Amino acid sequence: MNPPELQDWDRAAAARAMANDASAAKRLFDMLVEGLALAQRELEQHLQGDDWEAMLALAHKLRGSSRLCCAPTLEELAGRLEAAALSRQGEVMTPLLHELAQQTQRLERIRLEQT
Repeated sequence: MNPPELQDWDRAAAARAMANDASAAKRLFDMLVEGLALAQRELEQHLQGDDWEAMLALAHKLRGSSRLCCAPTLEELAGRLEAAALSRQGEVMTPLLHELAQQTQRLERIRLEQT
C-alpha cells in the first residue's frame, strides 16, 4: 500500500492556522519559499564542511517552518534531512538536497501563481 500523497502547500489549513487570515498565511508561505535557496546553499556548505550540528539545526528549523506554513511535502523532506544529519549519513544528504532543490522549484511556482 502506497502512502498518501502529500500536498505541496495546504492553503486552507494555512489560513486556518492563521486564524482564518489567508493573507497572513500567504505572507508566511512567501517568506518560507524566499528562504529556501539560502537554506539549500547553507546545507550544502555544512555538508562539505562536515558540520553535522549546523545541518541538524537548519533542517530542524526548516521542518518547523514548513509545518507552520502547512507545506507537508517540504515538512516531510525536512524531517528526512534532519534524520540524515542526526545520524551523519552524508551519502543520504546529497540526494535529499537534490529533492530539496526540486521541491523549492515547485513551491516557487505555487508562490508565483498565487500573486
